[in-house]
Amino acid sequence: MQGVTIGASSRGKNIGVPTIGDFVYIGAGAMIIGNVKIGNHAAIGANSVVTKDVPDHGVVVGMPAKVISLEGSNGYIGNPFPPVTLRKQVGLIPN
Repeated sequence: MQGVTIGASSRGKNIGVPTIGDFVYIGAGAMIIGNVKIGNHAAIGANSVVTKDVPDHGVVVGMPAKVISLEGSNGYIGNPFPPVTLRKQVGLIPN
């Protein structure tokens, strides 16, 4: 998304750069700063400021970002529909 910052930190306990997992959704204006790990299938809300690790499937929002659920990025990243719907559309499962 537009306006995303993925930034290094040169001091403090989070010296370093972020590590971002696979299939991560990062909302517009979000900032991920320093040596933090963003788990696979995580979702970061718009304008969130992430300075701590995010677990796999974690959904974070706010400033500073806090985990609000473990629903992850499903629906934002990857297949545009639930897998069953997609399989039906391509003819792998009868309607």
